[in-house]
Amino acid sequence: GRLSDNEGWLIAILVSFTLFFLWELIMRILAQGQRFIFGREKGWNLLDTVVLVASVFEVIGALTGELNSTSFRTVQVAKVMRSFRLVRALKLFRSLKLLIFSIMNTLQQLFWTMTLILALLFTFAIVFTEATTDYLKTAVKNCPDKPYDIDMLDPAISLVCNLKELYGDLGLSMLTLSMAMTGGMDWAECYWP
Repeated sequence: GRLSDNEGWLIAILVSFTLFFLWELIMRILAQGQRFIFGREKGWNLLDTVVLVASVFEVIGALTGELNSTSFRTVQVAKVMRSFRLVRALKLFRSLKLLIFSIMNTLQQLFWTMTLILALLFTFAIVFTEATTDYLKTAVKNCPDKPYDIDMLDPAISLVCNLKELYGDLGLSMLTLSMAMTGGMDWAECYWP
């Protein structure tokens, strides 16, 4: 029967991939010569050849419209065998494998670096919170209840409000310092009070 537009595109993609892998296999045979059959990767080469031959039969069946006949149903094994191509392709990504192993091996150093940063952040947050608490105990003026416009307040009251918002407790101090460290808040906003 006649192919629909979707089937036509699928067959065009199937033919393109099969031709590409056929060209790749021919280039490997020419480059490796006898090592293709007798070399250390002869098992992979045999698998690639079998998968490619099955794919060629599948393309012929798709182009002639006989893919559903009983003679081409055995070629359906090629679809299962294509999954082995993925295993073969993973072997080609040695640099990706090296990069993944490198990242995995540096995770311990990353953990200790993040622990050190967190410990320093915690230490400085304690210092800032203590200093803020001491100042707020001696402050004469208190911050009004929200909502208020910080720019309309007396500068001494504005300072108390800013200190409470930025360094009022340990959690706020850690948040303020981490935001200043990572660019979530401008340094000037943290420094002014």
